[in-house]
Parts: sequence; structure tokens; C-alpha cells
Amino acid sequence: MHRNTMKHAYHQLHAGFRSAVKKLVATLCSLGYADTTVSFYEQGAVHFSFWLAKRRISLSQIKESHFTDFLSHHLPMCSCRFVGVRQRNTVRAGLGHFAAILRSAGYLAPTEASDVDAVDLEVRRFDDYMLNTAGLQDATRLYRRRYVREFLDDFFPDGDIDISGLVPKKIVSYLSKRSARIKAASTKVLASSLRSYFRFLRLHGRCKEDLVLAVPASASWRLAPLPPALTDEEIARLLSVSIAVPALVGATTPSHVVYSTSAFALVKLPGFALRTWTGARAYCVSSARSPAAMTNCL
Repeated sequence: MHRNTMKHAYHQLHAGFRSAVKKLVATLCSLGYADTTVSFYEQGAVHFSFWLAKRRISLSQIKESHFTDFLSHHLPMCSCRFVGVRQRNTVRAGLGHFAAILRSAGYLAPTEASDVDAVDLEVRRFDDYMLNTAGLQDATRLYRRRYVREFLDDFFPDGDIDISGLVPKKIVSYLSKRSARIKAASTKVLASSLRSYFRFLRLHGRCKEDLVLAVPASASWRLAPLPPALTDEEIARLLSVSIAVPALVGATTPSHVVYSTSAFALVKLPGFALRTWTGARAYCVSSARSPAAMTNCL
């Protein structure tokens, strides 16, 4: 919406609507919303108020159904003579905040709002943050909405969301329990989803920084599928290969000490500091640490 056109539409509004729009802008700024987001939400509120004024609907007559009517019927075929944001998701998010302002001022009774599921409403607000503040893509928002909804359903099965009851210990316990049932890649998405949600709560002053920091980084090792220990047959195969190594590098005594972890096996031969076994290849590093003495054992 151009500055002059927006100013013209704004001044045509009833004083009560103008006051509500000012309150909306002040509230969004105090919550730390980006200037572009505040401008978009302001445009949506002015547009909605202008539409109500044309229909001779006063503040005291506003109903929840007017928001639905505006979004579903007017916005897709809007012919209002001013330029402004028309994306339905953005306008809907802005009107959600505007409705809260009107409701707090006593102009909009929360009759229909009581029928809305609390978890669903919380996820909508989080999605609004992801779209208009974080600027995330649809696919990212889809997965994060899913995991946050599961998290809220698990912690607040009765639908009464009380963030004050969340502590880092509970968050870590939940992640440990969930990660045991899903793949490593999914665990990483789950962790990033909850971290994003806690940042959203932090932005609105609903939680402390410790909840954000409580979400650990998800490990994603390339060799994670390797077993934690080798079987007797695998150890025999490993030693059979390493016995042939001394002949290749000049050692004479095939004495071996084998160390194993879930990611690799270490083989110690006389005269050499370290052997690293990764899959089907072993690499020998001389105790003298000379590049010339570094030899591929296979």
C-alpha cells in the first residue's frame, strides 16, 4: 500500500478503528516483529476496517464471522482502489493480531474463539511466526508444525497450554524418548523444530532462554550404523589382513593389539604408532610421523 493511499484510507476510518490500528502497530513493535511484517499486518488491518466501514459495520457490531467473510469472500475478488498486501496467509495472520486487539478493548466477544482448540491456535501462531518473521519455506513449516503439535499434545493432553511448567530436564527427556523411535535425520528435524518453537516463545516473552539452550544438537555421524563391537569372525578377518601388513612396510614381528569403537577399529603393530581400519581399508602412520613413511596397508 503506497504511503499516500494508505494515509487516505486510514483517515476515512472511524476514530475507534484508527485507535485499534495504532494499538496493533505498537503491540507488534514491542514484540520485536520486523518492520516489513508490521507494515503488512497494518495494511491488512486497515483494509479490513475499510471494508467494514463500507458495509456500515461499527466496532460494537463486529463478529468473528466478519473475519471469515472478509478472508474467504472479499479478499480473493477485492476491487478496493488502493495497493496493499493481498496474500491470504499474511492478511489472516495480521487479522489474528488485530482481532486480539479488538477483543482486549472489549469490541469483539470471544464467543466463537472458545470453540477453537488451544493447541491448534498455538500452532497457527507459531506458523505465523515462521512465515512472516523467520521467512521459512512451506516444506520447512510443514514439518515444524507437525513436530510442535506432537510436542504440545504430549505435554498438554487436556489442551490447557501452560508453558511455565516446561523445564530443560523435561525437554531433554522428551527428545531422548522420541529419538529412540525415529531415524537420525528425523531426530535432527525434531530438534530444530522445538528449538524454533522455543525461540518463538522467547520472542513473545513466554519462556526463558534456557529452554532454547536445552535442545541439544542432533548427532548425524556418517558411520553411525557400524556395530559397537566386532564379532569373533570379524576380528579374525581384521587380523588376517593386518598380519600381511608388516611384510609390506618392513616390520618383522606380527604382534597386534586391536581397539574397536562403533565408528572404526585401531590396529597397533610394532614400529608403527596407529592403524585406522575404516570399512575395507587400513591406513598406517609411522611412529616417526614422516610423510614418506605413511603407507596404504592394503
